[in-house]
Amino acid sequence: MPIKPQIRRESREGIRRGPTAAAHPPLETRLRPSERVMQYLRAEFERPELKEGARLPTVRDLASRLRVSSFTVRNVFQHLAREGRLRTEVGNGTFLLSPRTRTLEGIFKFTLNLHLTEGSPQDDWASRIGSGILRAVMRASQNIALVPVSKVLSGAVLDLSEDRSAIEDAAALNQQLLTGAPQVDGLILFPFERFGEVQAAYERAGKLVVNLNPPTETATANFVSSDYYHASFQLGSVWRQTGRREIGLLTVGPLCRSVSSRLRYAGLANGLENQLGRTLRLRVVEADSWREEDGERAVQDLLAHKAKTPDAIYCGSDQMALGAVRCLRERGFRIPQDVSVVGGTGLRLADSFCPQLTRLNQPCEQLGEELVTMLGQRIDSRPDGSASVPGKFLPVSFIGGATTRAEENALLGLAVDAPAGQPAERS
Repeated sequence: MPIKPQIRRESREGIRRGPTAAAHPPLETRLRPSERVMQYLRAEFERPELKEGARLPTVRDLASRLRVSSFTVRNVFQHLAREGRLRTEVGNGTFLLSPRTRTLEGIFKFTLNLHLTEGSPQDDWASRIGSGILRAVMRASQNIALVPVSKVLSGAVLDLSEDRSAIEDAAALNQQLLTGAPQVDGLILFPFERFGEVQAAYERAGKLVVNLNPPTETATANFVSSDYYHASFQLGSVWRQTGRREIGLLTVGPLCRSVSSRLRYAGLANGLENQLGRTLRLRVVEADSWREEDGERAVQDLLAHKAKTPDAIYCGSDQMALGAVRCLRERGFRIPQDVSVVGGTGLRLADSFCPQLTRLNQPCEQLGEELVTMLGQRIDSRPDGSASVPGKFLPVSFIGGATTRAEENALLGLAVDAPAGQPAERS
């Protein structure tokens, strides 16, 4: 609810004090207009019933009530924004901010929604990004403190399934982050279900947010991401050049729910160039999650389709790719002679049945380091830390090579010691 200015009307006897006069000292009529506005707003900041994020009156309303020009009020708003006391959103208004913790303690506190689930293969991905974050925090020129989310929730990160427990976990995580917002100055936001509400709430409160992966395809600032598009473009180009014709893309949930999946699709499709729809076909199959068993079920669905059998499959995660390999072998397909399979994460697979799976090699540790670097750039950018920093895509290479053919590996820049098609297996 907007803050209602306490109006003080002058008469011959002087200023009439309203019922909340104790909350505001009288506005001195001898003060310059800008000083009167500043005195009024600073008094507003001291009102205990006002909370961070409360909306202030409009420039025009405040100018009318304080009998000053709109230009004067706007200049004062800009000055207080530089001090970190106000935040203006175009079309939404101006909001009250409490002083940043770091200005009082010399420490900038931020949190991140990164969780490790015991026994989860995704722990490798998450822990490597987390280690990069920790290293960067220790080297940062700013005094940065990590504030953990109070409750560890399984399945809340990158779980786009419709499973009820995952949805409940995502809702609980949202609430944890929203509740903890007043205690921190910023957020490193990992992609998870319904994260937009959290990001919007933090930004409205003047908190700094940097994203792992762009929040939308049109985003240009405040994110760090693996370059899914160009890696997928390279893969599509390789398959086009080496004669693959029936290509499958396995995603976690529908494309509309994941920016990274849409970037993979766009890159792969553009790499196939004008042959797509003529001599090449691309089919998208939705898996329920990134897990191996869901990748296996997705390939079963792909094989059950009346269309031609796929000869190349690109999966959104390495675990899905392992499931694809298992399913294809059980059906009698030779890999990679009959079908090439590529994973999309870059996990360490030494303990899997196919440690040399061909896969994207996401620079996980560097992603973590760059997220903290970007956060530091935002802290230093302006006194209130509100300036944006251009988004950054990190190059992605390929590793493995056992589930793609020799000519494909050569074009992908892979040097494979063992013959292609003979991945190390464990019973």
